[in-house]
Amino acid sequence: MRKGSRIKVNDSSKTPGLTISVVSYDPNLNFLKQTLEAACKASRRALREGVLSEVDLLMVDNGPGGGWREKIQAVLDEVWCTETVGPVEIHPAKRNLGYGRGHNLGILRCRKRYYLVLNPDAVMDEDALVEATQFMEANSEVGMLAPRVRAGAGDNQHLCKEDPNMADLFLRGFTPRWLQARFQKRLDRYAIANMKIDEPRIGLPVLSGCFLYCRTRALQQAGGFDPRYFLYFEDNDLSRMVRKSAPLAYQPKVVIEHFGGGASRKGLAHIRMFCVSAWKYFRKHGWRWK
Repeated sequence: MRKGSRIKVNDSSKTPGLTISVVSYDPNLNFLKQTLEAACKASRRALREGVLSEVDLLMVDNGPGGGWREKIQAVLDEVWCTETVGPVEIHPAKRNLGYGRGHNLGILRCRKRYYLVLNPDAVMDEDALVEATQFMEANSEVGMLAPRVRAGAGDNQHLCKEDPNMADLFLRGFTPRWLQARFQKRLDRYAIANMKIDEPRIGLPVLSGCFLYCRTRALQQAGGFDPRYFLYFEDNDLSRMVRKSAPLAYQPKVVIEHFGGGASRKGLAHIRMFCVSAWKYFRKHGWRWK
């Protein structure tokens, strides 16, 4: 399907439906189990309260190699109840498609009103889908919604950002703390550190891709994720594309716990992928230094 082409989304029913997609590559099975178990509980609650009419799950298995489908299926058999929640599809990719292209397998064919892009290491609270759906139903102009994010230790993470520029990204990711402290005011501006963590906000520049509760129509209008990004910056790019037609929002009543992040701490391969994606991003949107 061409980027930017539209699909007719079923918005005629009063109670909306939801598709959740999770893309995995060599996943931590303990985190994945927690993620899917929490998603199942949140889905069951949203269905029980009549906020959602149906929920389905797409698992995209990016590898590495064979054998992961059986491991993922075993986790699903343990935590996801198809009878009380909804159907599951496991898509075993023949090669690693990358994060955005993996999610596009669901985005570009979805007919439900809402679509959740979910990391395999993001654990939502039980009322997360209820709160997210109610917010989106009450604010029909919003295209994508970000949650309140706790780190593994329970602290809040500031994952809503301004549009990135090269200087801030270098300072945040590849400089020692003493140097970052000298530019703290600049880094706080990029991280929107003055944003009140307990108040909803509409009109944000960039949302993190670990949990994106999306209006499917807005996603498809944007063409889904740009497949040129293998990993990193796909959420920055998608945020820019979606907000052309629909604002981005933050709702602190939607709470998740996130265990990932930090490309510079994951080794040279991730640093290289980060730099390649940064080059693609700035080449597309302009080389900004401030």
